Amino acid sequence: MNSELIPLMVVFPLISAIILNILHGKDKAVRYYGTLAMLLVIAIPLLTIYGNHLFGAHPETETLPQTGIVIPVIDLAIEYTFSFLQRALVLLLALIATFAVLIHSSAEKKASGAYVSMIMLSIAAVSAVVLANDIFNMFVFLEVATISQAAIIISMGKTDAYKAA
Repeated sequence: MNSELIPLMVVFPLISAIILNILHGKDKAVRYYGTLAMLLVIAIPLLTIYGNHLFGAHPETETLPQTGIVIPVIDLAIEYTFSFLQRALVLLLALIATFAVLIHSSAEKKASGAYVSMIMLSIAAVSAVVLANDIFNMFVFLEVATISQAAIIISMGKTDAYKAA
C-alpha cells in the first residue's frame, strides 16, 4: 500500500525548518509556529496508516518477450516502510523534540529560529533513518542528523554547549 502521509514525516519538518529559519528574529512568530509545527509533527504519525511508500519513483512492470511473463522492475527510489515499530519510534522522537522546543520557548527570553530550525532538521533526518528501508539512504540521513546536531550546538552559542559536545 502506498500511503501518501508517510513522506510527510520527513518533508514537513524540512519545510518547517526553512520557515523557522526565515522567521529568525521574530520572537513571537518563532514561538507560535514552532509550537504549532511540533504539534503537527506529533499528529502526522498518528494519522498515517501502515504501509510502504516509494519516494521518487513509480512502480513498473515489464513483460519478457519470449515467455510473456510479467516481472516487476527494480525501482531506484527511497523506500519508506511504516509499521508499528516505526510509528512508536517517530512518535517518541516527536514527543522528546516537542518538549525541547517548549522548554526553549518558555525558558529563553528570545526564541531562536535557527535553534528550532535545527531541531526540525534533526527530526526530519532521524525520522528518515527510522523509515528508510535500505542501508545507503539510512547512512545519508544519519550524516544529515549528525550535521544538524552539530549545528544545534553551534546555534546555542554558549560555552556549556560547546563543552557538552
